[in-house]
Amino acid sequence: MITIILETVEGAELDRASRRGNEEYLCRDAPDFPRLSEVDACSYNCFARSDMPELARELERIRDGLLDPGAVDHVDRILGLCRRCDSLPGSVLSFTPFEESGQGGQD
Repeated sequence: MITIILETVEGAELDRASRRGNEEYLCRDAPDFPRLSEVDACSYNCFARSDMPELARELERIRDGLLDPGAVDHVDRILGLCRRCDSLPGSVLSFTPFEESGQGGQD
């Protein structure tokens, strides 16, 4: 499971989203997904505000190919975090597999 965390560059958490099995569609190893190809189930990745437009386009493409309504809702939630990150100076969006289970934010 990948947890997506909206936080300040100082590390203050603003919001988060996670869903069991989301690594199946968030982890991409393809040149046409340059941002999501950096996400994997074994490492932490942090994206700057400047990455949000491209990351959002990639997530929209992923969402459009999903059949599971829960997965679609989860990607929509991540897209909302992207929009918030893009509008908040000093914020970043982190993707991590290292979060403890039982924390809030699951979709």
